[in-house]
Amino acid sequence: MQKELPIGWTKTKLGDICTKPQYGWTTQSDISGDFKYLRTTDISKGKIDWDRMPYCIDVPEDKEKYLLGKDDIVVSRAGSVGLSYRITDTPQPTLFASYLIRFKPIKVFPKIVEYYLKSDMYWKAISEMSAGIAVQNVNAVKLSDLDFPLPPLSTQQRMVAKLDTLFEHLDALKNRFDRIPQLLKDFRQKVLTQAVTGKLTEGWREKRELEEWKIEIASVCCIKVQSGGTPKGGGFSDEGIPFLKVYNIVNNQIDFEYRPQFVTTEVQNKALSKSIAYPGDVLMNIVGPPLNKIAILPADYPEWNLNQAITLFRTKKYLLNTFLYYFFCEGKSVREIMGETKGVVGQVNISLSQCRDFEIPIPTIVEQQEIVRRVESLFAKADQIEASYQKLTAKIEQLPQALLAKAFRGELVEQLPTDGDARQLLEEIRKAKTGLEKGGKIKKMKGDEETRMVAEGGSRYGLRRI
Repeated sequence: MQKELPIGWTKTKLGDICTKPQYGWTTQSDISGDFKYLRTTDISKGKIDWDRMPYCIDVPEDKEKYLLGKDDIVVSRAGSVGLSYRITDTPQPTLFASYLIRFKPIKVFPKIVEYYLKSDMYWKAISEMSAGIAVQNVNAVKLSDLDFPLPPLSTQQRMVAKLDTLFEHLDALKNRFDRIPQLLKDFRQKVLTQAVTGKLTEGWREKRELEEWKIEIASVCCIKVQSGGTPKGGGFSDEGIPFLKVYNIVNNQIDFEYRPQFVTTEVQNKALSKSIAYPGDVLMNIVGPPLNKIAILPADYPEWNLNQAITLFRTKKYLLNTFLYYFFCEGKSVREIMGETKGVVGQVNISLSQCRDFEIPIPTIVEQQEIVRRVESLFAKADQIEASYQKLTAKIEQLPQALLAKAFRGELVEQLPTDGDARQLLEEIRKAKTGLEKGGKIKKMKGDEETRMVAEGGSRYGLRRI
């Protein structure tokens, strides 16, 4: 925690502003029962799926001791050490498991504690205090001793209201941003479909006298359509002819840096001579899933070879390999024969004869060039948008911690002279804890109601509109 706090704040410990921490109930889970059983796994996604939460197989006699209530905060002490969750509701009576420790905030806004337990300041402290050989763990004493920067109550209200609003806007922004990858994927697919059906160059074509598109099967418009094989009895080496497998086709490009394999020149010229491949050949995997992984062989090596799960297409002069590449990327050829694919359980195969019978639409070479140019231009623009999206996404991912850090430095909302002193609040909390230990009851903060009033500019506590 920082050395200097805003005027009116005070340094304290998590245990000082909460009731005595409590470990949960030890039992096994069941698919039915009278009491739900909250475990660390049930809070791991940041929200609780009550329908999927199990029930307690055994219920303690003093079950009230383990019943969860609104605004209780549970912290995981093992496994996902430090993971916390504030209970917002309990649709059914719920007990919490022994790997969770419960804290009940006293006379402070539970959400201010919740937000602090999500901050990097908290997580840094957790990483320093957690210990364990096989499984990292913390205990109630260590958690209680966590530093906590306590603002005055009025400041807490404004902080919670402002953070709630900002995080709501941030979630909405994330939801909109999350649509971008799919929109770009759909855009690229639409470009490819329009490219190979002639719609992309429809207006361009009308101004020129060009021959009609023709359709030829791959074995006619290609010099060679051939799948590879695997050399018997070895034949692999540390250098020589690069030997491709399906895992070397990544994002429709060749990635030979990943698990590279080579075959000897002797194997290349004898056992694998039928599948010698050259730069510019178009490759397609024929064993999946997934199918339709496409690539053009780069000029990194003068010769290549490939195994039986890949087929090469070597085009004739009137068919650009880049046009054929984009045609295969569009996926129509594979979609049309999906019902005819065969393979063992969990596998789908395209035969070499099916590859040779693929019907390829072929415009004039001039139009092919124009189509390739337009596709590459549109894809380049999509790539620019994607790059910008990734940069912005990285910045958005950093915003929550930046907001929390600013909040607990006292910079998110204005610090008012009328807010009072958190030391007085801390003294009230101590008195309340003493009363509680003697069997008294603590009046709960109406956190949601009061925070909403602040956000709406209410003056119930003489607070300014934020």
